[in-house]
Amino acid sequence: MAMRILFATACLIALPAARAAEKPDDLGARVLKYAKESTGTKVGDGECATLALKALESAGAKTTADYKVTGEDGDYKWGTLVEKHADVRPGDIVQFRDVKLVSKTVTALPGGGTRTSTRTQVMGHHTAIVSANAGNGKFKVLEQNVGDDEKTRKTVRESDLDLSAKTEGKVWIYRPVKK
Repeated sequence: MAMRILFATACLIALPAARAAEKPDDLGARVLKYAKESTGTKVGDGECATLALKALESAGAKTTADYKVTGEDGDYKWGTLVEKHADVRPGDIVQFRDVKLVSKTVTALPGGGTRTSTRTQVMGHHTAIVSANAGNGKFKVLEQNVGDDEKTRKTVRESDLDLSAKTEGKVWIYRPVKK
């Protein structure tokens, strides 16, 4: 009986600490929540930057307008620059300019030997929201206005992003800042 009471007390003490670590008021968590809840829908006009804009507004964070930079002026700024891929968190905003990603996959063939396939992605001016950091420059992102299918192009979807495959262009990753 004493062990059960001790265990229950330990669980109750640990619960507030676990909740504090989650930081439900964290801007990034609120940005991510908005983007995830928008999956499969068209946000605003369906443009990629509109998803980030609406997610940041819903979280009470500054948007690119607060930094007085628009897509016509140059590259969007969405918050505080995150310098290292290892520091990127869900809810951070990725901004691309003239980026080319080239990834190669080697597949073993049943009769022996291998086959190498190459996948190339090009993003002239694009914006996405990080949903997960898998490490080594690999992320899951939520984005819209991507792909070739006109029916789903302007809807929010989750995609893989491998920045270690970047061969050209510039990528900035921003941490949301409270308005």
